[in-house]
Amino acid sequence: MLVLLALLPLSSCRKAPPPKADEGAAAATGSVATPEQCERTLDNLLDGLAPGRFGISSDRGVLVDTLNNWNAQCADPDEFSSTEEDAALRAKLLPEDVYALTAHVRFTDQDAGYFRNVMLVRDMVDATLLDERADLQRAVSLFYKVVRTIDLRHPETRPPIFGPYETALFGKGTAADRAWLFGMMLRQLRLDAVVIRPRSADAGESRSFLVGVIVPVEGVYLFDLQLGLPITAPSEADGLPLPRNPITLAEARENDAVFRQYDMRGMTFPVKAGQLADVAVLAIGENSTWAPRFGSLQAALTAPLEAYDGLLTHTFREHGLFERLVIAGSEGLWDEQAVGIWDYPDSVYRDAPQMTKDEQQQLLLQARVLTGPISVRPEERDGKVVPVFSQPKQNLRQARVRHLQGDYKPALGVYLKTRLAAKRVLDKSIPENIIGSDWCAYWAALAQYDQEDFDVAAETAEQYLKTPGEWIAAAIGLRAKALAYEGQFRAAANTLVKEPIQSPQRAGDQWLVRHWRKLAKAASQARQAESVAEKNPQPPTDEPAAKPTTEPPPTSKPQTDKPQSGEPQTAEEQPPDPEARPKQSPDDLPPGEARPDPRFEDEPSRDESADDEA
Repeated sequence: MLVLLALLPLSSCRKAPPPKADEGAAAATGSVATPEQCERTLDNLLDGLAPGRFGISSDRGVLVDTLNNWNAQCADPDEFSSTEEDAALRAKLLPEDVYALTAHVRFTDQDAGYFRNVMLVRDMVDATLLDERADLQRAVSLFYKVVRTIDLRHPETRPPIFGPYETALFGKGTAADRAWLFGMMLRQLRLDAVVIRPRSADAGESRSFLVGVIVPVEGVYLFDLQLGLPITAPSEADGLPLPRNPITLAEARENDAVFRQYDMRGMTFPVKAGQLADVAVLAIGENSTWAPRFGSLQAALTAPLEAYDGLLTHTFREHGLFERLVIAGSEGLWDEQAVGIWDYPDSVYRDAPQMTKDEQQQLLLQARVLTGPISVRPEERDGKVVPVFSQPKQNLRQARVRHLQGDYKPALGVYLKTRLAAKRVLDKSIPENIIGSDWCAYWAALAQYDQEDFDVAAETAEQYLKTPGEWIAAAIGLRAKALAYEGQFRAAANTLVKEPIQSPQRAGDQWLVRHWRKLAKAASQARQAESVAEKNPQPPTDEPAAKPTTEPPPTSKPQTDKPQSGEPQTAEEQPPDPEARPKQSPDDLPPGEARPDPRFEDEPSRDESADDEA
């Protein structure tokens, strides 16, 4: 059970009531540490709270005590202080129990995990952003990093008690988990991310949401963590494998075609343009994010690390988060009453159900997988050959963290060892090594993709799909995107249509299929035109150019995405018939289907079916 608690610390935070706000004074010993002692203590804290060490090679309880000793003896009140107005606003926007957590003077076990998470997220941001300079493009790159890091699962299959660290570590989560991590990453760039949810009556009980990224002066750009795509204008077919030009909230409110492009046969995208006139705008964070004690800690750090984000004006920002969100909506997007705090992160800590015995056993197994690979060698003892087990110096958990931090080479080395460890020893297989081998076979392809070795990643994913395991949908999507980045758009589309029809990201992936087919067709037409030009070169001429005529040119046929009267419509251009009988959604179909279903596919037209990658 100790291994489980190390991996999933959230459950232990709720067993005892957290300390009261006035207990901070009791922690003080009456002595004041010297600057050198404070600096040494802070260095030790940063080392012990590091993503690869916290709760593994460092003791959680000792670190929490050290945090509180540092806070009592070293925190400088002149470097950071909060206001009564900030506390009053927190009390207004947060549930009573969550507000109480933000008011504590002493750090908690949950705080220590939060700070570890912030350090991991900072490393992920640094590893992802290499060349981007514009805020919007940096946000787009981080968005795709989150989407490929966290394989989307249906909400009802979400394991209990998974916070951002565990979600990234295991690589599985819901759209809400993705949004939580995305918001944390953007905070490291001092960009604000909000959950945008329609409040209009016709939105019903849908829990669908968009994430808005606020780029000052430019606007609020829209992303969908369920689709796995930025919300892009239909005309923005920019020729890139993945769209990188999201539309703003102001633009989306005026153009419902933006959302209708994501409709599938029998399934309608749950957001309409008209619903965005009245939205709830919810800040992404958790109770530790707004707690003033983290302001004191952040003020002492020398490296840039955004752990604290006060709601009103504070030491680090001219305007607090709440004020910034009000300003962002002041051009008619939303009013002050629309601004709040997203309840999902704290609900994970507060309302996670007690694990059943089966859930505990499953999570313990996953924890043991990450402590492997278990090395086994046969050894003769008393005339018998017996297996001798040993743990590795570099385990899979450490490798996965290094992968997330962008240290790919050692991670790939452990992934390879884990796969080799899955072989049978003395006619027996070790379940942890079998599971670990499956994870590493996919994670190796993902690490290669993260390094932009797209051809190698596509090949590794293809090898995985020959004997697939639990990452089949993720591997199909990864291979397809790698092929698209290699310019093989037809092969990418043909790969992605093989995705299981019950995949929770299917709507976004089917949009990509249509997008890649269009790119493949355009590339084919360009090559044909180039071939014709080569076969029929225009002879040079010395004749003067024709004089312009005063007569108006003949009216050309209007260029539009909609077919003209009398022209046949392809399958992907045919609008849904409102009178048609409703069809089953992928969730209504039996699981386990790994082949495409024609009800949800747009088959290529005859002139698109040729191999356009020649």
